[in-house]
Amino acid sequence: MPRRTKISLVAVFAVVLILLGFLVFLLAYDDLKRIGWVQGLAGVIMSLIVAVVLFSIVYSAAEVRGAAFLGGVLGISGAALFYVFLLPRIYPFFFPARSVSGYVYFKRNNPGEALQAVANVTARIPATNQHSNPTDETGYFTIADVYVDPTKLDFDYAANTYLVNVSDYPDQHYDIIPRPQIEPTPNQKPLVNVWKKSDWYKCDLRRDEGYTAVEAFSLETDLKKDDGERSSEAKILHVRTTLDSKVGDLTQPRNFSPEKGMNAVQPGDHPGRDHGWLWTDIKDEKAKVKVAICVSRKNGGRKPEANDLTTVYWYGVLK
Repeated sequence: MPRRTKISLVAVFAVVLILLGFLVFLLAYDDLKRIGWVQGLAGVIMSLIVAVVLFSIVYSAAEVRGAAFLGGVLGISGAALFYVFLLPRIYPFFFPARSVSGYVYFKRNNPGEALQAVANVTARIPATNQHSNPTDETGYFTIADVYVDPTKLDFDYAANTYLVNVSDYPDQHYDIIPRPQIEPTPNQKPLVNVWKKSDWYKCDLRRDEGYTAVEAFSLETDLKKDDGERSSEAKILHVRTTLDSKVGDLTQPRNFSPEKGMNAVQPGDHPGRDHGWLWTDIKDEKAKVKVAICVSRKNGGRKPEANDLTTVYWYGVLK
């Protein structure tokens, strides 16, 4: 039976030296080291070196049938383990981490306009999904431990995402956030005698919160747009009610019509005193509104009446 040929150590060393030479070339230039595909290729080359060395050791030393297959399995397995477990630990030594930072501003109407910083914007690198903390009042953000120079950044603000090319902003001043619309002064129209004590809306008596009685009220009426709201194509309907402070607390609000309504809170609202509803897409000239709410009271509170609820409505263009 013919004796199997041993792998020449010279050939193994030659392959390893070629791979090492290519690896050194990739790692010698800082500009190359910051490119994602270069970092990936460097990791593959390191793994190939491990695979070649393990294969040659097993193939040359094992005097068994199938040594080539065994060497291939061990080489590939060793390379995979190196790539998954060891490479991430030595990565920082080859590719030092840095931070990506900058400032986020509202868009300027003209080049000479002063920049206005935007707070609460989150920057993110799409390629790695690394993200910053929300920007502060100066608009500053920073993303730490970045190995690759990002070519694109995402900026998340107010449920919207703005994608930019980093090269378009060499000074890291990202004036990209559209300025918010200015809501025209709303024409708040009072609603009189619209609330009724409800015999169909059921309220929970929340004794664990200290309440001893509860009353249900409902509002069902058509709310029309005025001339100004029609001309501005206002589609966002606001309904707000305030309860007399001598009565109790507003609890358990409910919206029935239009169906896609939501509770709305405004700056300065007092819990239990003020409550609002909001509908965002009223295209018709009027909306048939049906809502309900409870007035919960504690010992000593006066029994509420419908006229204890002061209510206004208007159509606007902003939430």
